[in-house]
Amino acid sequence: MNLISLSRCCSNQQRVMLFVFISCMLFLVVGCAGVNRIIAPEQHIPLVIGERQQGTFNQGTESLSYEYIADDKTITVQGKVYPGRSISFLKVRLLFLDQQGSIIDGDYVYHSPYRSYKWRRNTFQDSVFIPNGTENISFDFYVEYRIRR
Repeated sequence: MNLISLSRCCSNQQRVMLFVFISCMLFLVVGCAGVNRIIAPEQHIPLVIGERQQGTFNQGTESLSYEYIADDKTITVQGKVYPGRSISFLKVRLLFLDQQGSIIDGDYVYHSPYRSYKWRRNTFQDSVFIPNGTENISFDFYVEYRIRR
């Protein structure tokens, strides 16, 4: 069935419903990307309840220093991002891991300004809910490197 035959056999309402269905399926596929991915043990940070924890995290050429305190339901994390090379964009995601290191969920805690070459704000602070089953946390960087021309 091609688009021409679809326009002849379906009403506008059916086409709208098909579009909504396809959009929802794409959202589910993209939205669940990364869930159940296993993070290497050396990137696990134990989730300690009730005590302030701090450390550094490295992934590729990027790194960050972090500090967090967690209770039974929420974690408050703050830190400073150190990009390793010239970038156009950087996002940092806090990952929640189960005992085996599978990603249960994640929340973005930092977004750099797009193509801002002066890093005025490379710090972050956020409070997020801790999903059930979380034993460890980790971080993940999404980086778009700047291409020199």
